Amino acid sequence: MEMKGSVKMANKKDLSLNPPVKLSELSKINMLDFIEKKSPEEGKWFYNLMQDNKIKRKNNLTGEIIDAYDIPKVRKAFAEKYFPVLVERKKKKESQSFEDRLAALNK
Repeated sequence: MEMKGSVKMANKKDLSLNPPVKLSELSKINMLDFIEKKSPEEGKWFYNLMQDNKIKRKNNLTGEIIDAYDIPKVRKAFAEKYFPVLVERKKKKESQSFEDRLAALNK
C-alpha cells in the first residue's frame, strides 16, 4: 500500500471515471481530487464546505484536542451537489419506519 503523507492511497478512487455507489466511497481525498479537476469556483465551494464543518475532536491516543472535519455532513453536502442519486437512495430507505417495515411482514 502506497502512502502519501498521512493519506492511505489504497482507498483512492477517481470519482469522475468511477462514480460512487455509496456515501462511504466519498473519502476526503477522493472528494478533493474530484473538485480539483472541476474548476476554481468549485474549489472555493468545497473549501467553504470543509471550513463550515470543521470541528474539535479529542485524539483517543494522546487525549489532545485536534482539528477535524465532520465527514458525514461533508459527504452528504457533496453528494447532494454532485451525486444526488446517493442521497435520494438513502432517503427512500429511511422513509419507511421500523413499525411500517414490521407490519409489512405480517401481510
